[in-house]
Amino acid sequence: MKKFVIGWVTFKPEKRDELMEAIQDFAAATRQEKGCVFFEINLSREQPNCTVIAECFQSGEAHDEHHKTPHAKAFFEKTAGILVEGRFENILSDNVVADIVKF
Repeated sequence: MKKFVIGWVTFKPEKRDELMEAIQDFAAATRQEKGCVFFEINLSREQPNCTVIAECFQSGEAHDEHHKTPHAKAFFEKTAGILVEGRFENILSDNVVADIVKF
């Protein structure tokens, strides 16, 4: 069963360029993961200090493994002073679970 995630992550406006650089490396590495179907991060058109994330993994387990990868850990360490909050909707078949994450 595939797992889809839609997320909105806010960041400190003055850190936009730094975040966008870190995101490029993180997204490229994530797309190479065995269980990744797609992984896209774009700036929000409506909120200048927000990114919109759309991702899909072959399973919930593959998504869990994604969070354990060295590039995921490195991304969150690198962006610890940049990210403010994240809201994610996790979609498994007919089940949607929302997460709020404070950074």
